[in-house]
Amino acid sequence: ANRFWPGENVVGARFRIVRAEAEEWIQIIGVVGDVRSPREAEEGDPQIYIPFAQNPQAAMIVLARTAGDPESVGPDLRRAVWAVDPQQPVDEMRTLNEAIYQRQSGNYALVMLFSTFAVFALVMAAVGIYGVMSYSVSQRSAEISIRRALGAEANDVSRMVLLQGAKMLLLGIAVGLVGAFGLSRLIAGVVVGTGISATDPVTFIGVPVILGTVALIANYVPAWRAARIDPMSALRME
Repeated sequence: ANRFWPGENVVGARFRIVRAEAEEWIQIIGVVGDVRSPREAEEGDPQIYIPFAQNPQAAMIVLARTAGDPESVGPDLRRAVWAVDPQQPVDEMRTLNEAIYQRQSGNYALVMLFSTFAVFALVMAAVGIYGVMSYSVSQRSAEISIRRALGAEANDVSRMVLLQGAKMLLLGIAVGLVGAFGLSRLIAGVVVGTGISATDPVTFIGVPVILGTVALIANYVPAWRAARIDPMSALRME
């Protein structure tokens, strides 16, 4: 209603359904709330309800709200259906949670698969960042020794190395977040209904924090060691 008749009273309005066999005009008699479509669109697809007499179906679904345990009302629901039509088969009864889980089971499997690979990638990234950053700082041991020999304090040297590493770290995080937000649209349809958002704040905050902590440790540890070695001994070794 809001999409096609914004700001209007749509009760009484008419629209046309075009089918292969014919075109049909439908008159609107009421408006309901948004409905999550089976295709798991985030914003929901346009939905309409048509009386059974106007649009017969081979199967129907009865949805009942219960005050207590939903599994305990199964016999009552069967009797209610059979009171209308004793010949009507009631072949399956599920709670809403079970129905949603069965519909989303494929997405849950994909999310678990993606999560497993994501954790593995996070570990590999952390190991790689630590190795690269630690090696790059250790290669500067001669520079650090010269700075110490010229009077630089150990804490000042460590702070300098950390600040330089932090600049690279912030640049990498910025590029990574932009890329992650762009790629998040590709999995938006997979995670709908699983309780996870494609732009999950825990992920977008937690991953940079973890990798940033690893990178800072990788900068600080070798810089701290190099700054506390006797400058003359380190220079003689070089």
